[in-house]
Amino acid sequence: MVRVVGPGYAREYFDNVVIYAEATIIRVSEADDETLRMDFDLTAGGYISGYVRDAATGDPIPETHVQIMPDGEPDEHGGFDTKTASDGSYRIGNLALGDYIVRVSAGGWLSEYYRGLYHQHWANKVRVVPPDTTAGIDFDLLRGGSLTGFVYESDGITPVQGALIWGNVCPPDSQCLNFTTETRADGSYLAQDIVPRDGYTVRATKSGFAPEYYESGSNRAQADPLQMTRGGVVTGIDFTLDAGGMITGHIYEEDGVTPIDGMMVRAFTPAGALVNGGHTGYDGRYTLWLSTGGYFVTTQAVVRGSKWIDEWYDDCSKTQMEDATTVYVTAPGTTSAVDFCLARAGTISGHVYEEDGITPIAGASVYAFPVAVGPHLAGAGANTGPDGSYTIESLASGNYRVQAAVSDHLAEYFDNASDESSAREVAVAAPGDTPNIDFSLSRAPQ
Repeated sequence: MVRVVGPGYAREYFDNVVIYAEATIIRVSEADDETLRMDFDLTAGGYISGYVRDAATGDPIPETHVQIMPDGEPDEHGGFDTKTASDGSYRIGNLALGDYIVRVSAGGWLSEYYRGLYHQHWANKVRVVPPDTTAGIDFDLLRGGSLTGFVYESDGITPVQGALIWGNVCPPDSQCLNFTTETRADGSYLAQDIVPRDGYTVRATKSGFAPEYYESGSNRAQADPLQMTRGGVVTGIDFTLDAGGMITGHIYEEDGVTPIDGMMVRAFTPAGALVNGGHTGYDGRYTLWLSTGGYFVTTQAVVRGSKWIDEWYDDCSKTQMEDATTVYVTAPGTTSAVDFCLARAGTISGHVYEEDGITPIAGASVYAFPVAVGPHLAGAGANTGPDGSYTIESLASGNYRVQAAVSDHLAEYFDNASDESSAREVAVAAPGDTPNIDFSLSRAPQ
């Protein structure tokens, strides 16, 4: 994987992409007797800058970790990282045209996304238009709460080590918040830096056991909500886990053969209450531990940067919960072959030309900005190839405003619009392609 970064230019991976996960992999062996020509056409880079302060005192927080991720980048290796200076300031460059997710974290304070948000799916995006600096991306960090307790087996005595404690709250018209921790050898756990909110549901899970929601509930609808306060400590949140049964299967691409790694899968009650979730391994296999009963199982595929469409079991065609087939579990038995084959997300494709509409522009940045904002509707971008062509992948169904930009030219929205408010919307119907979204860019005045 080859990457180029130059002063004042946007970082780029081979071949003409800015997303790490989309980089072309080059395989080399000692037997190779040819040299691969790898050219890069760099575009101007932009910047994001701001300050990080303590919300209570207004004092700067030095050495705060600042991470900036291109919107649609599913891999943390594709981010940009820095730390704040003694006055709490930071500045990151080499950014291509597009939207970015900015997150800061400092010991003793709550990690935060821009504008006081705490979950990446709800994070406000920061737009960068090179070569300008998007300034004022500031953070005022708060202190959080803590939660403690124990996890035992069903006898109430034997401690369970390595159980995952997961808390979640989704206030109406607001962002969902999560926290996780694991139990120690004595079954105890401590969760810290929890965002103050009312209504947290907390569950304990481990392989071999049915999940349990506090207090003694089998699904989220039966959970007793907890209140977390700033700087407060909630104690005595204990769990006793019963032996569970297993649902297992694979998640494949639409061909039913190629496995999908890292895909989330979840089990719900027929009434729609979440029970448990997990992820696939390198071979596409997943396991879910549950108590005896019937469940609807789904992938959570369309997240930021995903190339897939959500699906409910079974028949590789059901996209709505009401069409799902019930999967039955009898603990401690195994229900196997609960498999999925996911269709691809939508794409937008086209060309970028000079003003004559004929001469292609290589290395131009093209980005699709979603018209609506939500956890399952993310923007994405691509760079043009030598023939001026591009394909933007990983797009869920919806409407987008598409912009093209390259050095020494005027940026332009489709079609022939100079600003977002007058831009023509481009519709995507996944898994299809929306073609012929072409641009003819004028030279910028000197």
